[in-house]
Formats: sequence, C-alpha cells, structure tokens
Amino acid sequence: MPLADSMEAIALEIRRIVEAPYLVSLKSLHNILQNVDNVVLQEWANACPNHVTLLASVVIESLQLWPYTLEILRKMSCIPFFRDAALQSSPFLLKELLDKATTSSTGLEKFSGICVTLLTDPLPPDIPLPVSAQSFFSQMFEQAVQSPLANNVEAVYLLLDGACQALLGILPQNNLDKFREHLTRMMRTVKSIEDQLLSLLCLAIIAKINRCHKARLGSCDTSSDHSSSPHAQSPISAHTWEEAQKFYTGERSLKTMHLLVLQVIYVCRGDVKMSQDLALKHVRLAQEILAAVDAQARQSWADNNKPLIRKLHEKVVQSGLTPAIQLEVSTPRACFADHAQK
Repeated sequence: MPLADSMEAIALEIRRIVEAPYLVSLKSLHNILQNVDNVVLQEWANACPNHVTLLASVVIESLQLWPYTLEILRKMSCIPFFRDAALQSSPFLLKELLDKATTSSTGLEKFSGICVTLLTDPLPPDIPLPVSAQSFFSQMFEQAVQSPLANNVEAVYLLLDGACQALLGILPQNNLDKFREHLTRMMRTVKSIEDQLLSLLCLAIIAKINRCHKARLGSCDTSSDHSSSPHAQSPISAHTWEEAQKFYTGERSLKTMHLLVLQVIYVCRGDVKMSQDLALKHVRLAQEILAAVDAQARQSWADNNKPLIRKLHEKVVQSGLTPAIQLEVSTPRACFADHAQK
C-alpha cells in the first residue's frame, strides 16, 4: 500500500474509533496494521497528536475483550508517546505482562514480543521498572546465547537500548564472555551484504558492552576505594573488554568502517526491495556503531577510501529516498563530507 494511502486508512480508522460514543471493534484497525510500517504510524502520530492518547485508552480498555488487541498494543507502541500513554493509563500493565512472560513454560514465547516493545524506550519517570524486568532480561539474554538468531539478538539490543540499559551489570561475567564470543562467531558466518543486519546488531551490542565497561571503570576511578583492580569492579572481564575493543580501534576497526559504509550504500540503492522500517534499522545501527569507532580510525579509513565515500554521496542524492531515510542517512554522510569532495 502506498504511503499516502496507508496514512489515510490509518487516520480514518482511528478517527472512527476515538470519536465513537461507545467502545467499538478494533478488528479493522488490527487488519490495517498488518501492512503498515512503523514510519507511517509515527507520521500519523505527528499529524494527529490529540488522537494518540485517546487511542491508547481505548486499546487498554479493549485488552480484556479481544485477544488481538495485544498485537495492536505491540504495533502502536513503536510510537513512544502512545507507549507512554498506554502505560500511564494502566500502571500495572508492564508488570503483569513481564510476570506472564517469566513465570510459565510458554510465557516467553507468547509475551516476549510485547514486553520487548514496551521496554524498547526508557520508561516515563512515573513508571518504575518492575523487578521482574531483571528476570525477563536475563531470560532473553540466555535465549540469545543458546540460540543466537537475528530475532533473539535484536531483542537483546532493543532492551539494552531502552529501559534495561542498567541491567547489563546483573549478568554473570562468564555469560557476557560467552555472548561476546557468540556475537563474534555470528559475524563470521554472515557472507552476503543482504544479510548484514545481524552483523550490525552484533557490533551495536558490543559497543554497548564497551560503554558499560567504560562507565564502570570511570566510576571506579572516582571512587575512594582503590584497593582492587578496576576490571574486578566491572561485570565484563578484561579479556572480553580487550576483544570487544578490537572492533573499534586498530586494524579491525577499518573492516568495521568498510562494513558500515557498504551497508548504508546498499540501503540507498534504488533497486533494493526493503521496507522503510528495515532500511531505517540498518542506517540507525550504522550510525551508532560509527560513533563508537575511534576517531583516528575513522579518519584513516576515510583517507584511504575516497571513491567509496563519493559513491555513498551519489547514492544518497540519486536514489530518491524517502524523507525519513534521507534524514537518518545525513549523519554518516556528513562524517565524510570533506572526503567526498576530493
């Protein structure tokens, strides 16, 4: 469905729902959402902010009536304002869903998707993170260690990028070491440019592990207790830290840079059949990883890859990207603006 048609269908259906004098079926909305990108939903929210809170209240009220409403909640919660309104409308909802996900044999399979979505962004100040989030995060992490598939790895990334940032420190050191090894091994198995999303997720998680480690070392440096090694204060072993750093400094960082730029060029190709959501995911991950690469390594790579940088600029200008993707691509493109002119 063309973007304009999707926007119109969403706007009309939601207006029907929120302006009705009584609770109406959400089945038509559920059906429409099956084929709508998150980008379209965010544009709808920007255009109709007054309907966002109203819809959140209706969806929460409907959860007990129709099972498919949970999928509507998951899909619409890609809009942070909607997610916040839903949680504030039902303050115990997140705890209840996390409890269901972590206390039964089938709970993780049934409820992990909605829980990850609700935890993808930091929570509102008046919604505390439930204690059960620790168990949920540990189970999702262990699932990714045991079955390092793209969906499982992405769930860990989203949790670390959102409300569970501080929970990295609760994981056993040997689990982090094992996970880092899995991430490295997974990147080696990716052969084609089309499948590099997994590599980007792995690199982005390693970047988060690095930041966690640096933050812990920084807190140790300012602490009055200097009796123990800083690495002993961190949940990440010295070995994991050293191995993780190689992707962002030295020779391996040059390979990282090459992968990032090739991925952005690939996304900008006009003949690539990729949804807006997936394209944005690639570019945003590339931005995050690029920011983690040592500045000298970035400069060194750029000095030796000017033809590739020019190709990146050409693709961005010529490929007819949507405004949302153009905006996201502007960050990595700007990093190499000087080199593109040479």
